[in-house]
Amino acid sequence: MHTILQALERFVGRSKVDAVHFAQAGSPPPELAYLVNFPRVSLTLSGCDVEELEQPGRTEPLELKPGSAIVIPPNCWSRPRWSHPVTVLNVLAGQKQVGLSLVTHDGQEAAPRRTGKAVLSGTAAAAERDLLQALLVVGRRPGASAAPAILDALLHSLLDTLTLPATATPRKAAVTHEALCLHLQQNFAFPLTRESVAAHFHLSTGHVSRLFRSEGLSGFSEYLNRVRIDRAKLLLRQHPLTLDEITTKCGYTDTAYFCRVFKQLTRQTPSAYRDQSKKG
Repeated sequence: MHTILQALERFVGRSKVDAVHFAQAGSPPPELAYLVNFPRVSLTLSGCDVEELEQPGRTEPLELKPGSAIVIPPNCWSRPRWSHPVTVLNVLAGQKQVGLSLVTHDGQEAAPRRTGKAVLSGTAAAAERDLLQALLVVGRRPGASAAPAILDALLHSLLDTLTLPATATPRKAAVTHEALCLHLQQNFAFPLTRESVAAHFHLSTGHVSRLFRSEGLSGFSEYLNRVRIDRAKLLLRQHPLTLDEITTKCGYTDTAYFCRVFKQLTRQTPSAYRDQSKKG
């Protein structure tokens, strides 16, 4: 969290948001696209962030300089290219929390490094969730000229929340569980196991299992499957992708297994679900 706080203080003290781009639904997600069911914001702090952004019927290529941001509504996608040195702050709004991650890339490695992460829970994140919602509303207007000011307000609000003492400290188990859920929602399209997630958070696999049992309504595997099948339902409704393509985009490696999990959770086959969606 300290690294994120330093990066925010440095940006807010020296810069302002000068351009905000919005994704819009209307084209199938390509391989390695980031697509989640909650809103997120990606702000370039330094370097150059090369992105592809979903637009109706097309993909918009962007080169984002410091002070430029993209806003991705729920169920829309973006695809970072990681072709230049860059530092990016990501803000992700879950139902009960706001997640922050600071990502750096040297322009050469295959994948970026997360150099900082934080989760704001409960009432501590209420103002930030409201400002993110305001960004989504403004993004539906032509020009969205108010967007940079709202995003600047969001950054100042995050800075206040991170620096002011909390009136009540959330339970560590609840905060960790929320961080785990946010991680699964953000990375469901990639190979995930209980072991890999535990290693990412420097936890034991047994502790991850206990957190899902004690803090959530389902176990680790069930939660991950529900996240993936929710994404599959969206792709089946909105995009003419094959079942093999949907299997891959939802993080599964075997189409037959994906179909079994889908039927187990929805009581329908993927094909029947798609047909029903077209009729409805």
